[in-house]
Amino acid sequence: MPRIFSRIAPVLGLMIPLLTALYLPLLTYENGVVDKGWGFLIIGWLSVLDGNFAWFGNIPLLLALCLLTSKPRSAQLAAIIALAIGLTIFGYDESGAIDSSKISHITSIGSAAYLWLGTALGIIVVAKLIDKNSATE
Repeated sequence: MPRIFSRIAPVLGLMIPLLTALYLPLLTYENGVVDKGWGFLIIGWLSVLDGNFAWFGNIPLLLALCLLTSKPRSAQLAAIIALAIGLTIFGYDESGAIDSSKISHITSIGSAAYLWLGTALGIIVVAKLIDKNSATE
């Protein structure tokens, strides 16, 4: 197997759930509005106005993906930070829906959040395996 493929394959494999999460429901509000992952990705940084910091977990997560094959320990640390920030989504009970100007209560956290968190965990595991494998070579 070519070396370039062995460096790109883990990153591409972990990007699949992230891209899938963009099309899945992220937040459901009491008025029935459902925010999808892509909407939150685009303007989620504005949710800091509602006290929601979960969007900022995207930054260390993308950093972790970039560092995964070259610096697996750094990628692992970045993914742990992303996971810690991303878990804060479970602490919010109300927010302004993307298509609404009023504050609504969040009734459920959708599958996009769980897929995103699973990707962060996947990066941690893959980075550990890469680091362990490179130590034996």
